[in-house]
Formats: sequence, structure tokens, C-alpha cells
Amino acid sequence: MSIHSAAFVCAETEASPIFLKKIHVRDPQGASIEIAGLGFFALFVNGKKVSADLLVPPLSDYGPRDIASFYYPIHDTLAHRTYFMRYDLSSYLSAGENTVEIQLGTGWFDQHVNNGEGKRAYGKQRLAFSLTADGEEHLSDETLTWRESEIVFDNIYVGEIHDFRNKDYVWKPVTLTEAPAGALQVSDIPADRVMRALTPTVLSTDGVRTIYDAGENISGIVSFRQTAAD
Repeated sequence: MSIHSAAFVCAETEASPIFLKKIHVRDPQGASIEIAGLGFFALFVNGKKVSADLLVPPLSDYGPRDIASFYYPIHDTLAHRTYFMRYDLSSYLSAGENTVEIQLGTGWFDQHVNNGEGKRAYGKQRLAFSLTADGEEHLSDETLTWRESEIVFDNIYVGEIHDFRNKDYVWKPVTLTEAPAGALQVSDIPADRVMRALTPTVLSTDGVRTIYDAGENISGIVSFRQTAAD
């Protein structure tokens, strides 16, 4: 048994959903998970992020798609694959009930905003996993639930919109969906990780928006603190 036995599920949203699975574990030692969250995913067990990996699984050509609208010809015969990640969960799970949450982002899989070179999306965000603990396998299926998150929009080209005002999230049933056409394959590609932290300088502010300068061309994640009324 493995992720190949799991069902792919999706949420009825174009934002960044969080999926929930609760499992009871007797002995967490040796527990593991195989997981594919497309486009990208972040995995949390009992509120703790699993692994320092970012922007996983790696980009691949997930399956055939309509490339007729591309601005440049592609005459090659392409191979298709979908990577999944494998993690040891021994140090994340506890004896008793455990909460497993997975947050998805559109990544390259559901990139449908910037179509300057033609339509490139493969479909809606989707998730599949196989979690093994106590010799028992827990597969993604129709019993999972999902909710909205504070990320109400995300796109790998134009950024994200976060809204922290909603605190009354409702868990909803997932929808079963198709697996990508590309064969599932465990990733052997080193993942992106945080290498260092930079403190940007303020270039300008007009009371509504502030522009910062990191001093160099980088790929990264913005971290900030802001106080607000309850």
C-alpha cells in the first residue's frame, strides 16, 4: 500500500484551502507519510510544520494539456510525472489522537492568472496522501474535510492576498477528483529552503502603502508583525 492507493481530493475554492485528517496512534515510532499536494503544499501535524522544505513537490510536467494557445511551438514528445514527498512523522505524532492539516497553494499546477504565453493550468488544486502508523494505512478519501484560510488569493506570478479578519471558518466535505496523468514518483530533487534572513529598508510610504527594498534580487517570503484591534 502507498500513495498510489490514495484518492485525490479537492476543495470548492480558488483560494488556499486547509485539509483536515484526524488519526489515533498508539506508537508514533516509524510513522511516515507519502504526500502530493498540487501545486504546492505545507504539512502540519499537531500544529507543527513538518520539514523545512518549501515549494514542494517540485515542478514537473504533470500531464498533457492544451498547448495550442502557446506563443511558441512545442513539437517535442513530452514525458509526464507528478512528484510526491516522503516524510518520517515519528517526532511529530503523539500517542492518542493527532491532527493532520495540509494547506495548498496554486503553484504552477493551477496557474491561470498570467497567460502571457498561453493557458498553462493543469486543473484545480488537489491532494493525495498515504499516512502509515501502527502498521495501519490512512489514505486521503472523501472523509477528509477542508476550510478556507487567511490566504484568499495566491499566484506564483502576482503574489498573495491575506485576510486575517475571518475567525469563524467552517469545515466542509471534500470532493473526489482525478489524479494527474503523470505517473506518481517520489521526489529525489533537493527542496527549496530558507538560507538566510534579510532586513529590508523603507524606500517610501504614503500612509496607505509602504515600499521596501531588500537590496538584492531574491526569492523569499515576507515576514512582518502588525498590531490590530480584536
